[in-house]
Amino acid sequence: MSETSLFETPRLIKDINECYFYHTIDLPGYGTVHGAWDLRKNIEAYLGNFDFAGKTVLDVGTAGGFLTFHMESKGAKVTSFDLTSGKLWNIVPYINPKYNLEQARKHYINTAEIVKKGYWFSHRILESQAKCHYGDIYNLSSNIGLFDVAVMGMIISHLRDPIQALFSVSLLVKDYIILSNPVTEETEDCVVRLMPNNNTLIPLDAWWCFSKASIERMLNIVGFEVESVVKSKHLCEQSETEESIYYDVTSFVARRKYSSPVEITSDF
Repeated sequence: MSETSLFETPRLIKDINECYFYHTIDLPGYGTVHGAWDLRKNIEAYLGNFDFAGKTVLDVGTAGGFLTFHMESKGAKVTSFDLTSGKLWNIVPYINPKYNLEQARKHYINTAEIVKKGYWFSHRILESQAKCHYGDIYNLSSNIGLFDVAVMGMIISHLRDPIQALFSVSLLVKDYIILSNPVTEETEDCVVRLMPNNNTLIPLDAWWCFSKASIERMLNIVGFEVESVVKSKHLCEQSETEESIYYDVTSFVARRKYSSPVEITSDF
């Protein structure tokens, strides 16, 4: 398989108004461009206070590329990854007369495209050298490379099968996975709670609430041991309540403990 077919040809996006920015980002000539989440103040803690200088990094679920471009600025060589199409988004399939499943699908298909435009607009303005691969997180292509580090920023709650996603990512990682996500403080036990509620139809795009211990165990299942845990607060400017809210995020820096004896596959 050729590199041309693996990595996206940079898109020329000239109009910022065509874009949606998931993360607030500072762009030369445009100033601060606001997004749903503003990670800038505590970005180092969000990334586990990790030293990215000289590392090859896979940014899993890159969205508008904020993490990719930040890690590049710290000396990393980054490959961005996101889903091929919004058709792959794991929306909650509520069977309820009040819920229009087809309309929800169209929303995520359209949103994924304008988020990609935001990525390529920022990529050009920042003169990024990052490559970008679009695919299926549950079946990542081994041809995109082997990385020192994979970063998974607040995506596992949105995945119907987080362990399969972790397994798929882990097969491309030599040393570290950095996983950032809100965790419940209700228990120290290994607990995963199903979030969707057919009575309220909330949330539409998230599946799981994890305890700290459950994330540590999932990382351990795929061969990684948590070395450090960093907590930080981040501003969500477009929450479900339409208010600006600070959310607690826990970042797990996990180092490979066991080598993977298997080749990448669509399922384990």
